[in-house]
Amino acid sequence: MAVYSPEPAAADAFTASRTRMEEMLAHLSEPAMMACTQERLEDYVTTAGRELLRQMMQDQLDARAAGR
Repeated sequence: MAVYSPEPAAADAFTASRTRMEEMLAHLSEPAMMACTQERLEDYVTTAGRELLRQMMQDQLDARAAGR
């Protein structure tokens, strides 16, 4: 019996992840973030990055459930 890998998730399934990433990049480009301490920058990237990863996982699980 052949084992078939599932089709990759449709690009549209990751719209929420892309939006969150764009928001994160926009925030990092703001003057206040350009002038902040390294500690504040690390805190933001850690927190926002963790949320981005959570969103990516959720988008992928949602795509699986939808059969995409």
